[in-house]
Amino acid sequence: MVLGRGKINTDEAIRPVFPWARIWLAAVTRPTVATYQELARQPHVGSLDAWIWLFASSFLSGVLVSLGPVFVRARPAFDQGLALAVFTIIAVLAWAIFAVCIQGIARLFKGGGTYQSLIYVFAAFSAPLMLLASGLSLVPHSGLVLIALYLYWLALYSVAARGAHQFSWLKAVGAVLLSLMLLSGALLGLGLLVVS
Repeated sequence: MVLGRGKINTDEAIRPVFPWARIWLAAVTRPTVATYQELARQPHVGSLDAWIWLFASSFLSGVLVSLGPVFVRARPAFDQGLALAVFTIIAVLAWAIFAVCIQGIARLFKGGGTYQSLIYVFAAFSAPLMLLASGLSLVPHSGLVLIALYLYWLALYSVAARGAHQFSWLKAVGAVLLSLMLLSGALLGLGLLVVS
């Protein structure tokens, strides 16, 4: 359980029967630098947990979105298995590339964190928020709520980068925004290349 002032009691919060649920809850509901620093310092921090969380949440998000037609009484598409697999892989790869960009820029800014701890902390809030965003996308007129969720999600990247790399707010926000601009520019360039 998260204790006062953002400190985590590792005996209770990290080692229960379902440790991922408590980790996700702490990462989403108590997004402080101290919380993310504590998560990044856990002895069992590993990129395998992060990848499992992201693959599972991407897959379940794809399932949720593909069930959308069922809720609006349209004909469901049951031949979406390949599309679901491709969506899962693309979602995880896009997230990983974003994390690599943030890690690279953070290292240029003299950040002290490792890629392994960074992706673990990022996955701790990205996996549940991905599921939440997919569920909300099924709700009619949820556009403003989704925009607020995405802005919150983006802010969490800055807090987590600061916690994992132990540098200033300016450097943390700069690493996230520069990464976002780099990836946006790369996608725009790729799109223009494909169209022309």
